[in-house]
Amino acid sequence: MATIYKTTGGFGRGCSDGGTSMSLTTLEARLGAYRCAYRGLASPVIAPIADTFTYIVIQVHESDEKTAKFPRKGYYVADVRVESAAFLFKSDGA
Repeated sequence: MATIYKTTGGFGRGCSDGGTSMSLTTLEARLGAYRCAYRGLASPVIAPIADTFTYIVIQVHESDEKTAKFPRKGYYVADVRVESAAFLFKSDGA
């Protein structure tokens, strides 16, 4: 299961939430045409750093089954802001 974080642009206490687990297949379907930029194996710092959760960062783990949008492990930054990303966190029954 990949982990989706809401972040201010940094990682760690106060900079990101605890993350939400989701399969890459579900995540890719929900993201649709939104782009996700691969940022490498280390948790990324995104400028400018915000005062509130602004950015969506996805961590793909070694054990995740890779998809076309997420072909390798590491961190990706989604081209959608937190305030517009409620659709990512909806329950499966919604």
